[in-house]
Amino acid sequence: MKTCKQCGKTLSFSEFYKNPAMKDGYWAKCKSCIREYGRTRVSYYRGYRKANRAKVRANVYNYRRKNPSVMLEAVACYRSKNQEKIRAQNAINCQIRSGKVKRLPCEKCGNPRSHAHHDDYNKPLEVRWLCAIHHKEQHAMKGAA
Repeated sequence: MKTCKQCGKTLSFSEFYKNPAMKDGYWAKCKSCIREYGRTRVSYYRGYRKANRAKVRANVYNYRRKNPSVMLEAVACYRSKNQEKIRAQNAINCQIRSGKVKRLPCEKCGNPRSHAHHDDYNKPLEVRWLCAIHHKEQHAMKGAA
């Protein structure tokens, strides 16, 4: 049995996450308190970002301006990990610019501002046209599968 530092309840060790760095091998807070903290912390920061959008954007802009090497390294890392994705995006964008492919409205809602979604990056000209919202949903479904 162990007492949670957050809620003060005495619970069995199965109600605590393991942590080999701690003396007894378990976190000081119980699982439910850690989960609750995570939910409130995320919603707090989400609300803060929404309420202080200009300040957050200014901070991001200043960080990127002061740390260009960090930003270039991040871009280089992304490009090295996603080469076929970038090739497919470049291929369809080149076809759109040359006029060989016409951007269509979102196939789900009809929004004229659509993105080219590749189901298979090895077939760069086979795309589905989705608005930003439906494109994000498509990738979320693909990640969950």
